[in-house]
Amino acid sequence: MVQFLFQNIPASNVAGTCIEQWENNVNIAVLCAPVPVQTLSQGYNAYVDGSTNSGAGTITVNYCSTQCWAKTDTDKTGLAGNWNQVTGTILGESSTDTQNGEAVFQSPTTEYTTIQAGAPSAFSYSVGSQSQTAEENNLSYVPSYTSTSCSGSTCSTYTESTN
Repeated sequence: MVQFLFQNIPASNVAGTCIEQWENNVNIAVLCAPVPVQTLSQGYNAYVDGSTNSGAGTITVNYCSTQCWAKTDTDKTGLAGNWNQVTGTILGESSTDTQNGEAVFQSPTTEYTTIQAGAPSAFSYSVGSQSQTAEENNLSYVPSYTSTSCSGSTCSTYTESTN
């Protein structure tokens, strides 16, 4: 498994866009590019983008808000050619942090997530409460506000979560 992520820990003055590579539930590689700490507020808009380059044997993460940052690493897990699932949402730092891996949002908060994949139809998409990691958040997935659409080889899933 590979995680393309942006981490933002204002209390520790740490932020970065990272690639985490996992084999058999063991983290075998973490590589991050430093990013200025971001202030999450109403209207905040950013995205994380992950990609593979099978010819070069690399994977790349991009994080963009007011500008973009990127990091590239060797594809240690063979993601290129085997990538068939994507998930996404705002999650806590880790299962060992003080909130037990939960990103805690003040009420009322609404988060809108769009997951987009340019890929063959063999891809599956997962959003909202179907996290593949130990991290989570205190928002509730709103299934009635979910939509998926495809155009050519690009599919998008849009969801809403709220508290």
